[in-house]
Amino acid sequence: MRQNNTNPESWRLWFTHASNNMVDFSRIGERVIASKNWFPHYSQKEIADRLLIFASTLIAGYAGYASAPQNPESVRDTWQSRMVLSALSGFFVLQLVVILLLIQKRRNMQSMNECTASIEQSVDFSLSVQQLLTLGKKSVAIFDIDNTLLITIGYRPNASRTRQSGYGSDIWFSAVFSQLDKTSPDFHTMYLLLLSEYFIIQQHAQHVTTEDCVPALLAQLKENNISVLGLTTRTSCISDITLQRLAELGIQFSHHDAETMTLPVSIKDCSDDAIFKQGVIFCSGRSKKLCLDAFINTSLGLSLFQGVETVLFMDDKLSHCEEVSQYLRLRVPASRTVHYTHVEEDLPVADKAQIDEDRSRLSVELEREFRF
Repeated sequence: MRQNNTNPESWRLWFTHASNNMVDFSRIGERVIASKNWFPHYSQKEIADRLLIFASTLIAGYAGYASAPQNPESVRDTWQSRMVLSALSGFFVLQLVVILLLIQKRRNMQSMNECTASIEQSVDFSLSVQQLLTLGKKSVAIFDIDNTLLITIGYRPNASRTRQSGYGSDIWFSAVFSQLDKTSPDFHTMYLLLLSEYFIIQQHAQHVTTEDCVPALLAQLKENNISVLGLTTRTSCISDITLQRLAELGIQFSHHDAETMTLPVSIKDCSDDAIFKQGVIFCSGRSKKLCLDAFINTSLGLSLFQGVETVLFMDDKLSHCEEVSQYLRLRVPASRTVHYTHVEEDLPVADKAQIDEDRSRLSVELEREFRF
């Protein structure tokens, strides 16, 4: 009998909510693409307008000072002059601060645009990895897990392993999460229940690699003395089942025997630590950039990245590609980042009937386990 740590009441509560259409599972088949625009667009004209206001304020301030009585005849004239000069000075400083902020944001935007432009987009896992093999340089390869190395295809015992995003996949989770009412007082509870269901599914779901070539190519990288690491937002509480599923698919990372390490990256309202375990950095919902940086600054990370000439990072989410690419380019200028879109663009998504069937089967299985 499989060991089960799931709270049956939590599962039943969430299942009841979902079944009562608090979550519209009819939309699970729709693809969900999340993107972030970190910096608004500030044009040169907007900055020029601010500079014009700044210059006008400066001129007005000088004119006010020049027109003020040099030998005031009364206390009233003195206070009027001081009030005018104080107001103009305050406005002057305010405009100067705004201009500096606009310039800084524009620089950040330009940096982000340059970073995004340098990110390669690919649906071919083999092609992206083969390029690294031909360089002949000391390299490190870092891979996201979900939708980059493997896909969760759902809970279908004795069924053929169709390569598609199913019940428990990243696309399924994003679709359900997007339908939760974030203004509801029950949002936090519903989100925790959704996470609970996701964790439960991972213990029972079937997985396949994104492409048949994935295990062999990762092994080939290691044979060529290229360190292969995993970097995932998955929480450490499902690290064991994640590593087990990867091993079943023939995927094992470098430094598999290294000691498990807790990474000092804090986050609000998250009890699970970010960890490095068997070659994988489990971020537990934290920033991938911060977790990668925390790992690199460990003794193992410093040793691993010493003398590295290029780094390959591959992820299916553009937002992760952007933040990690910017970080890696500062550390290893010759780094490459690949936005891997094969799952999003080429593979099917399970429809509502398949999702409902999987949920029903899993519910029956869990009830049977709870009973015994």
